[in-house]
Amino acid sequence: SGEVQNTGETPFVDVRVIATLYDPNNKVIGCDQTFVSYESENPFSVGTFSLYFMDRLYDQVNAYRLQVVGQ
Repeated sequence: SGEVQNTGETPFVDVRVIATLYDPNNKVIGCDQTFVSYESENPFSVGTFSLYFMDRLYDQVNAYRLQVVGQ
């Protein structure tokens, strides 16, 4: 779970967070995405997201990478 905020000058729509999970050998063991939710119609407000990897063992995760993308 986390928060994102657009600090640029261009508004984005359909903002998504892509999360990639890595094991201790830097092998990808999971990847998923979710949309960012905003409380208002303001694309510059703080948005929230949550991701759950239901079929992964979290004790195998050594690192993760988050990417925020939008149009």
